[in-house]
Order: sequence, then structure tokens, then C-alpha cells
Amino acid sequence: MQRSWYKRLLLSYMPIFVIVITFIFFVFFQLFSEQSRREALNANKSLSLQAMRMVDTSLKVIDNMIVLESINSKALNDFFKSSAVGDPYINIQAVQKLKEIINYYPLIDSIYLVRNSDGYVLSNATNGYVSTYPDHEFIEQYQVSKTPKWTGAKKFRTI
Repeated sequence: MQRSWYKRLLLSYMPIFVIVITFIFFVFFQLFSEQSRREALNANKSLSLQAMRMVDTSLKVIDNMIVLESINSKALNDFFKSSAVGDPYINIQAVQKLKEIINYYPLIDSIYLVRNSDGYVLSNATNGYVSTYPDHEFIEQYQVSKTPKWTGAKKFRTI
């Protein structure tokens, strides 16, 4: 008789036990999932901040290098000081310097020089005058602007 009472008691509390254990597992996995999601968001945030800092640092290095090269490079100075007719040898040296800069800094996709004295444009792929250059609208807008500044990203095709 005592065994029968024990079995009945065990069977009566077994569903409650199973439901409580299932609920506890469900709550545990929900909390674990939420914690994992928060950690993933924190990891993504820190990774994007790191990538942003790296790009910012690279752009500052490129900015400093462009300034130094425009001051110290004989090839670039000769290009900007040459006459309206232009010397092909000076242009070739300037194009080689531009290609060297592009090869050294992979973030730079294209670069061109504009000589304001005669409106001559020289890039690593093509040359010409501002009026016939594919990016003439941007160049003219930038020349009108009185404050030199970096511009945002823009689409540009040399040919």
C-alpha cells in the first residue's frame, strides 16, 4: 500500500517537475541567446570603430604625403612651373610620380593634377585641358571655391 501511495505521488508531481525543468531550460537559453546577441553587437561596434579609425589614419597619412610630395617632388614642381606648351619629359616624370603614389597607397584609385596657369590636366591615364576633361564640372566648381578642402567620395571614370 505504501508503494502505491509513493507511485501515485511521484506520478502526480512528475508533470509539474517536467514543466518547471522545461521552463528553466527555456529561460536559460533565452538569456544565453540575448547575451550572445549583445556581445555580437558590441563586437561589431568595436570592429567598425577600429575600421573607421584605420581608414581615418590612412587618409591622414595620404593627406600628409600628398602635401609633402607637392612641396618636395621635383617632378611635380616642374609640372606646375612648366610653360603652357609643356614639355613631354616633364609630363612623363609627373605621371611616373603619380603612378608611384597610387602604387604606394592602394586607397587612392585615381589622381590628377591641374595646372591653373593654362588649365592643363594630367592624370595617370590621360591628359588634356579642363574644358575637355571628363571631370571638368568638378574641377571648375573646385576652382571657384575660395576654401581648399577635401571633397566627399565621387564616381569618376578617366575614359
